Amino acid sequence: MDWDFSPQILIQGINQPSAIAYLQESELQKQSIVAGVVDKYGGETIENIPTFDLVSTAVAKQTNIVTSLIFSPPHNVLDACYEAMSAQIKQIVIYSEKISPLDLIKLYRKAENKGVKILGSSQGGILKPEEYDCGVKNADIFRSGNVGMINFAHESISQEMALSIQESGAGISTLINLGNDSFTKISWDVWLNILATDTKTNLIVIILSQISPLEADRLILALDKIKNKPIIVYLLDSQNWHDKVIDNQGKVISDQIYNHLYPIPAIELIKECHPKENITVTDNHYDVKQWVIDNC
Repeated sequence: MDWDFSPQILIQGINQPSAIAYLQESELQKQSIVAGVVDKYGGETIENIPTFDLVSTAVAKQTNIVTSLIFSPPHNVLDACYEAMSAQIKQIVIYSEKISPLDLIKLYRKAENKGVKILGSSQGGILKPEEYDCGVKNADIFRSGNVGMINFAHESISQEMALSIQESGAGISTLINLGNDSFTKISWDVWLNILATDTKTNLIVIILSQISPLEADRLILALDKIKNKPIIVYLLDSQNWHDKVIDNQGKVISDQIYNHLYPIPAIELIKECHPKENITVTDNHYDVKQWVIDNC
């Protein structure tokens, strides 16, 4: 499955403060939005975008909608995604955060059965600088270039990395923010294939924060299929401090399930990628910048 970058995007939860802030940041973020669905009575316009009560009504009025971008409150996200799927929308980007793990499990199962692509949750977004933006904030700071980036960490990390890469004279071809939820089910094959087949992308940067052993296995299998472009994997927590530090606050047991699926820590699995010819693994931010300079 590929990603359709057609600029016909619906925002669900368009009346949420985070959605309004997103629309007000730049014209690139606004120009692709053709309609919105509100979490209250609709019928008005928000930032000159027509709003509706139901996704089906919005799709009937704007028949060319390709993607739904969701800013709805976490307890509404599952229903919002189901509504988008029922309206035959095949691409869903979830920016909303703190969604119930059980809701995410139900969502991914439903999406797989219906052939719907899900990006996110927790700050999911995709960007082609100066061309297309769906859920990536501060799009104006990204300069177009030949570095493809996949970010599985807080969205601010992708911004900082892009600025560092741009200081070296390069730019970003496509940015894929996967979100930063430990229960995110990631379609690594889809996202890596987008960058591997993109004629504007010459090299790929993957940023990893907290990744489960299960997702690490999936990533390694997907990386094995990419032979045509150099890849650098930047590990934000190479010492795995996240699992070692004791937090005084109460933890939700379900958030720790993935950490116990395999006896080998995810970080060790990723480090095993290093011997492959086209893959570099590092935990040094400056190595990424130098690697971009050497390969551009």
